[in-house]
Amino acid sequence: MRSDRNLSNIKTELLIAMIFLILTLIASLIFIIIFSILVISVLGNPNINGPPIFFSGFGFIGLVFFIPALIVLLRVREMQDAVNNGDIEKLKSLNSLAIAIIALILTGIIPGIMLLIAYSEINQFNTETSQVDPMERINGLKKMLDEGIIGPQEFESKKATILKTANPVDSKIEDMRKLKEMRDQGLLTADEYEKMKKQLLSKY
Repeated sequence: MRSDRNLSNIKTELLIAMIFLILTLIASLIFIIIFSILVISVLGNPNINGPPIFFSGFGFIGLVFFIPALIVLLRVREMQDAVNNGDIEKLKSLNSLAIAIIALILTGIIPGIMLLIAYSEINQFNTETSQVDPMERINGLKKMLDEGIIGPQEFESKKATILKTANPVDSKIEDMRKLKEMRDQGLLTADEYEKMKKQLLSKY
């Protein structure tokens, strides 16, 4: 499926971005340490000539790159967890063009480009996912629950998200019979069934 390929691409892009973000963090940290030592040496030894403000300025530059890299790295790590868990809704909420631009400007060209590509991929993936019949998605969740891939709480949480954003007519749910079958199978509670039925009837 194309959505599976998208997830695989996103995972790879985030991994590459993370690797280069870690390298940026290491380089910035070394930069800060070296110039901090130079400042301490100049201040502590009057025989050494050198302007401490000059050295501390270079150390500040290292800090300017270190902080954004750390912030972006933490965001990328959260996105990786969402991809690994197949949590598209969380991935969508974490997807940010601003973070990608910050990465491009302050952490390096490669992680910035990777995050920009991932941003586009995530948007495309979400569009495809939203077009899937919500009942089919719930059926898929039930299969994962039965096979022990996800737990009951994860099933209920994801199901609630799907029902919240579902539009029965736009998603081309076959008819009321299919909705009733879902209730009879225990995939929908009585309240969830009534809510979906009202949504469906209101569109007819």
